[in-house]
Amino acid sequence: MSTTMHMDRADKIKVGTAEIEDLRVIPVIFLPGIMGTNLKVKPKDDGEDSIAVWRYDSKTSLLGWTLPSSGPKERKRLLHPDRVKIDNRGLIPMSPDVQKHIDLVIATQYPSNIADKEEMERFTKALLKAEEEDHPEKKLFGSRRDRGWGEVAAPSYGAFLDALQTALYRDKPTKKDNTLSAIYQKLVDEPLGLEFGVDSLDETYLEVMKLYQFPVHVVGYNWLGSNILSAKRLGEEVDRIIDKYQTQGMKCSKVILVTHSMGGLVARYYSECLEGRDKIYGIVHGVMPSVGAAATYTRMKRGTENTESGLAGAVGYLTSHILGRNAAEMVAIGSQSSGALELLPANNYGDDWLKVVDRDGSILTLPADLPVGEDGKKENCLYSGLYLNRDKWWKLMDENLLNPFNTTLNKRQIDSDWLEYENLIKDNVKPFQEQLADKYHPYTYSFYGKAKGGELSAAYRTQETAVWSGALASGQIGETPPAPKMNDERLYLSEVSADRTVKDELSPEEQAWAFKGDNNVVYGWVGQRFTLRDACENGDGTVPLRAGQIVHENIRERLAVQVLHEAAYRDTLSQAFALRSIIKIAQQVNYDEKMVFA
Repeated sequence: MSTTMHMDRADKIKVGTAEIEDLRVIPVIFLPGIMGTNLKVKPKDDGEDSIAVWRYDSKTSLLGWTLPSSGPKERKRLLHPDRVKIDNRGLIPMSPDVQKHIDLVIATQYPSNIADKEEMERFTKALLKAEEEDHPEKKLFGSRRDRGWGEVAAPSYGAFLDALQTALYRDKPTKKDNTLSAIYQKLVDEPLGLEFGVDSLDETYLEVMKLYQFPVHVVGYNWLGSNILSAKRLGEEVDRIIDKYQTQGMKCSKVILVTHSMGGLVARYYSECLEGRDKIYGIVHGVMPSVGAAATYTRMKRGTENTESGLAGAVGYLTSHILGRNAAEMVAIGSQSSGALELLPANNYGDDWLKVVDRDGSILTLPADLPVGEDGKKENCLYSGLYLNRDKWWKLMDENLLNPFNTTLNKRQIDSDWLEYENLIKDNVKPFQEQLADKYHPYTYSFYGKAKGGELSAAYRTQETAVWSGALASGQIGETPPAPKMNDERLYLSEVSADRTVKDELSPEEQAWAFKGDNNVVYGWVGQRFTLRDACENGDGTVPLRAGQIVHENIRERLAVQVLHEAAYRDTLSQAFALRSIIKIAQQVNYDEKMVFA
């Protein structure tokens, strides 16, 4: 902006005009979903050469987790919240020319063994060298790495972050040129198809875009740990980012948050439970499991499902193997990870989401049919009666799978591991879910995944209601042991997936477990084999409609997008919704005395 300065001196009067920069900044902060933040071993000396434990730079960078050696023991050992920290050395999105160089480095220099420190160090240095080309916004805001972009999975978010920053910097409207770039003209001209809200963009809203700067920052978090701790880190980062721009002589008062999946829960907790609301203009949520997801339960019982076929099925197969192939692998991680457990269905998910259907048609509906606890509060049944149940086969955690290193099933060790898990539920999961219930920032915009029209394709089938169906099971002694065991004496190897063979059925007439002949010799058994129903309800493959389709007075606009969960921000409609929501939220700056132009 220009200003005129008058200098009154005894000998003469000078009048001059000088350009004084008045930069006012509204940082846009992106929060990834679970498994979307890169993690590394927490070293004793906090050295930058620490080993990457979970770094998603390309389609092949996590393939090590599909190897037979990466079973329950390796997951229990490496993926522990206290042993890892955020890894900011991930791949940074580049211009097409630089990206070709990056791809070449990945193709030719990616370590054959990620545990080899020297190989990883050489690879990291090669990537950093390839990233040296400046981005147009770097001079004003600092490098993308300094703004946290290396903390998150490049295949999931890289293209979106680059497109968003380009739209908010290079292509945004300016005071000097009234011509709108194609992306902004499209936002003005075309509705998105909202379920409710004002499905248009007033062109006068673009005046704010001309007056303010919008640097895109990323805040990752340790998704194995408590979301409460992640929310506290977000608060620290918000303060640091605001202070950074103020220190540089720019005006900065509040931020806009954009979230994916579990990142939405972190943002909500910071906003509504840690008094962060006053530092946030508004929040854009993408495919957020607002009240949890039943898939968290089913994956603890059978592993990550692969519902796709063909080429997509091959990718789905690898994905399911990376996340966890069976109950043994999932429980090894989940039982020590508050972050994963906080995605379980909360009380406001409903009381009918888990059903056990006996072969004679009797139905146990959970948590509705759970007895009220000693405190007389029905809402506590979910945690004490289901998540902390140690007796029923349909319980969340098979306690013999808690610690894969306890191959002798030492009871004292089992009790110790269970106590650790129990404390996570009581101290972290329950308080987090109860404190967060039904709380949203006043300026919230949300999109969710939903298949539209025709037959529901396999990729979009989501577990909204988990159903176990029973069938008669019988056999001769020696054919199938009456007590289900794994190859290390814990559970059948064949029953860490969708089946459970049990003797404690619902039907009174089927209580016989063993038949005795002459001289009390047992010669056979009868029981029930329960099978977990495949996902068959609408959603994004992970978050069902009852969790994604948020109903709350603070939701300003809501959009259904035919998109899969992990790929939510790779969709052009999702990207358009996010950008348009940011523009609308930014109008709140006009009511901020610290930021509004006179």
